[in-house]
Amino acid sequence: MALNTKAAIDALLPQAMGNPAAMLRIAEMMVDAGRKEEAAALAEQALPLADAPTACRLHDLIAAQVPAWHFLLVRDRPRNAAYRAAIKAALTRRPGARVLEIGTGTGLLALYAAEAGAVEVVTCEANPLIARAAAEVIAANGWSHKVRVIAEHSTKLDAARDMGWRADILVSEIIANDLLSEQVLPAHEHAMGALVADDAIVIPVAGVARVALVEDTSRDRSSLGHVDGFDLSAFNRFVPWQRRLRVDSDMLMQRSDVADLFCFDLASANYAAPGRATVTLTASGGRATGVLQWLQLDLGGGVVYENLPGHAPSNWAAIHHRFAAPINTRPGQPVRVHGMHDRSRITVWTD
Repeated sequence: MALNTKAAIDALLPQAMGNPAAMLRIAEMMVDAGRKEEAAALAEQALPLADAPTACRLHDLIAAQVPAWHFLLVRDRPRNAAYRAAIKAALTRRPGARVLEIGTGTGLLALYAAEAGAVEVVTCEANPLIARAAAEVIAANGWSHKVRVIAEHSTKLDAARDMGWRADILVSEIIANDLLSEQVLPAHEHAMGALVADDAIVIPVAGVARVALVEDTSRDRSSLGHVDGFDLSAFNRFVPWQRRLRVDSDMLMQRSDVADLFCFDLASANYAAPGRATVTLTASGGRATGVLQWLQLDLGGGVVYENLPGHAPSNWAAIHHRFAAPINTRPGQPVRVHGMHDRSRITVWTD
């Protein structure tokens, strides 16, 4: 942020206090300058003072700081059931355990742990708005005596200073559609080395990126051809190579067997270096538009969650890595699929 922009905001802020419209404008300037947390806090101060139109804009500014997927996540009943079962199984194996959760969100997983018999639960959340709301959720459900929310990123926690103990059970749900882009690897590596006991139970204990050839029959909707007699196909250079797709879409046709491209050990403190992998898929025949990648989580205790394409809806989308042009496969045809990851993103391609 430019120093003059920061100085301008800081100079105008005292003059805006008490005037909700002016506070809104300063909050919008803060968002543009990357000071999103300060902007949301200012908007919350202005909200009780504002008229209806200004209040609507203030509310939208605050809401924009909380990703919409939080609302989808807790409606994913298979995901919820899998985590609840895994947490219950872990606390059955380790009664009276102390639990650390990374990524509080709504506080649901922390509540599962308290309900299942944890002696104490510490849950950390980097977004202070979300942390504050989660603490209210936990209090409203009567579990504040067992669950403590820390508004901090897990990698900034110190076990002795912030918790007073090392966790017997580590729980996290910082899994992105592509498995890695919410920085699950560095978060778990740090936690395993600095925040949990040597024999801690980890949920999830492993994550797998699975792949198969598919035909995405909806792809035509994202590509351009002739429109009103004009060829617009040159614009297709801007179509992304990766596209998120709902796993319950009836427009996905699987065209091969399934293989595990990458497996990540989330119960290790060791650095997971960037890597490459190659698998060979056996085509089942038919038109293929790309390689579909989805995730499988080993939550421990015999509980596995997978957003398997063609099955139940999932909060997690699958990633379609498209071919430059569709290919027509024959039954039994081997297709080599290559992948690389840089710890925060997986890229997939074929020969």
